[in-house]
Amino acid sequence: MAIPKKVQPKSVRIETKSDIKEFASKNKENLPFTKMNYILLGAGVAAIMLGFFLMRGPFVDSKTFSLPLHVAPILVVGGFVEIIFAIMYKPRQEATTTGE
Repeated sequence: MAIPKKVQPKSVRIETKSDIKEFASKNKENLPFTKMNYILLGAGVAAIMLGFFLMRGPFVDSKTFSLPLHVAPILVVGGFVEIIFAIMYKPRQEATTTGE
């Protein structure tokens, strides 16, 4: 049984701005997240921060409606769900059709 060799990364020599653009365009599909992933992550973090900020408010007994008691925990849990979704989100690939 042969042991596979370690694959060494290819070294790239970048000298000009056009080399940088060429390198970035070639490696764009290798990036783990897209712009949309980062937007969704930011929205999730913002929701969590807003939820914790609302929890600081004045606590009222559980018989009346209050933001710290009813809205803030839902906002925090929703923020965590949003972050999990943002990590797992993968944009759909457009189907290429042939002219046949």
